[in-house]
Amino acid sequence: MHRRLAGSVALALALPALGACTGLSLGRNFAGADTYVGAGALAVDDRTETVLVLGRHRGAATAPARAILYAADPDSGSVRPVADLTGRSDDRVLFPEAGVLVMSEADGGDVLELFDRASFALLGSVRTAARYHGTRLSPSRKWVAVADNTREPAPIHLLDATSLAARVIPHAGRWLEAAWMHGSDRLVAALFEGGGDGAPPVARVRAWSVDALAAGGFETDASGSWARPELDVALPGKLEDLCMSFTWIGVSPDDRTVVVPVRDAVTSAYELVLVDVPTRSYRTVPDAKGPVGFTPDGKTVVSYRARDRATRACRWDAPGAPPKAPPTPAPGVTAPGAPAEPAATVRDDLLLVDVASLATRLVLVPDADPFNFDVVGATIVVAPSGDRPGGVAAPLLLVDTGATPTGHLLPGTHAHLQEYVLRPPGELWLVSHGALGLLDVAARRYERVSLAFRTDHVNYLPKKDWLVLDDPEARRGVTPDGLAFYAPAARAVARALRLPE
Repeated sequence: MHRRLAGSVALALALPALGACTGLSLGRNFAGADTYVGAGALAVDDRTETVLVLGRHRGAATAPARAILYAADPDSGSVRPVADLTGRSDDRVLFPEAGVLVMSEADGGDVLELFDRASFALLGSVRTAARYHGTRLSPSRKWVAVADNTREPAPIHLLDATSLAARVIPHAGRWLEAAWMHGSDRLVAALFEGGGDGAPPVARVRAWSVDALAAGGFETDASGSWARPELDVALPGKLEDLCMSFTWIGVSPDDRTVVVPVRDAVTSAYELVLVDVPTRSYRTVPDAKGPVGFTPDGKTVVSYRARDRATRACRWDAPGAPPKAPPTPAPGVTAPGAPAEPAATVRDDLLLVDVASLATRLVLVPDADPFNFDVVGATIVVAPSGDRPGGVAAPLLLVDTGATPTGHLLPGTHAHLQEYVLRPPGELWLVSHGALGLLDVAARRYERVSLAFRTDHVNYLPKKDWLVLDDPEARRGVTPDGLAFYAPAARAVARALRLPE
């Protein structure tokens, strides 16, 4: 699934993998990232490099299994309990300025618990009636934007990451998407209005400084939205994209370009809208989908395009109609909101868009199965989003961005971009099928790394230059059984820790 915020259907963003969907991979893990530990992922506090992991203890035949969140110190080797999450679900860990925030669901509502980052003393706790999905921490770590799935359309809440107080983002549209800018606490939103009862559809891209909003008491204007947006661009005739793609807002590294994947209200065709923040203008790229990525200089948008013309327009709902409840996806198609079409009809290729000229360059992807991509320097790494029928391996593809994009296949590789880290400047350490692999992007070389144990999850400690890996075997009645800190430079495990029984 895609990790996203949505104001009408907020997906359970917890999973980093994209399933069988094409687009920007959300499987790259890094220290300080919002982490869904409920699925086994390893959260790393970038300030202390403490690792947070959820240990599941098998109980006796009559006793329920326990779920304990542990903090593992890579320096001392100590492992201590932080919170008992037994009976909870959708467990997530965030690293706001004020400490360590644990969010989990109990009795149909989320429980927010803020802990001191050093002692793990409980600083505050709030029980809510909301079911939160898709957390996004602001650049300053003072705010969290997150969708509430108890209501339709699901509103997006703005949480004060210190007081844990919640505020609903106001709007009068039928759908709202939101994302943070990179350099400051500016929230950019795509608001979709009209499209029903004869009202012409229109999308609006707006952005606000949350600090300025807070100073002004979060004042609203006559439209019901927050007043005085720094950016307000109307996109007539544009609909949200719920059909085999996602209206996932992309923001360039320099915060100059905002990309909103949409559909044309007349043709239902996919489009990318590129909003230029300094000039408050927009341009459209036809026949392109999201979620998108950017090259580090922000000059190129990395998108994709359907190879088959039959899949270049959404046939799920009528143009201008409000979204319908998503049907059950076909086997191999995991995108909620997607039409139940055979997975074999999905054939995509990579599309590079020059931000200045809108010139496009199409890169054919071998076999064109659904794929994920990530951008590492001047290279795009492309990997199959899932195994082919029968577990047949598909090779990784490296695409060098330039005047003439060149692709390089790496035969014999069997890896996905669903659980991996970037070790600067250009090493991807990937976990696939229980094994660890190393992709040296510059050298165009992939190798499988020998380990004495199976692993399912990986994260990176940048200060120590260590990977942290889990050992998912429940040999002692707890899973994962322990953690291994792996030193890439030495190609050896530097420290191994076991979770308490």
